[in-house]
Amino acid sequence: MALKFFKIPKHQRFDYKPRFWDADKEDLEKRMKASGNSKETDAEAMKARISSRLRSRGGYHPGKRDQSKQLFRSNMILLASVVILVILSFIIIQVYLPKILQMFK
Repeated sequence: MALKFFKIPKHQRFDYKPRFWDADKEDLEKRMKASGNSKETDAEAMKARISSRLRSRGGYHPGKRDQSKQLFRSNMILLASVVILVILSFIIIQVYLPKILQMFK
C-alpha cells in the first residue's frame, strides 16, 4: 500500500452549453398564440390585448414614478453640493488670497 502525502488534483472538466434567448421572438410567438386562440368578439381577450399593448408601448411603468423621484433627489443633492463648494471657494479666496499675496511681496 502506497502512502500519499500530497493529493494531486484531477483536472476539472468545463462543460459549457451556450444558450440563446430571443425576447422578441418569444414575444411574437406569445402574441401569435394568443391571437390564434381568441376570437375578435371576446371581451376578455380584447381587454387583454389592449392592456398588453399599453404595457409594451410605454403606457404603464410601475416603478417609473419612484425612479424619477430618486433621480430628481439625486440631482438636487448634486446641485446643492456644487453650490456649497462654489460658495466655500469664494469665501476662501476672499479671506486668504490677500494674505498669500502679501507673503510673496
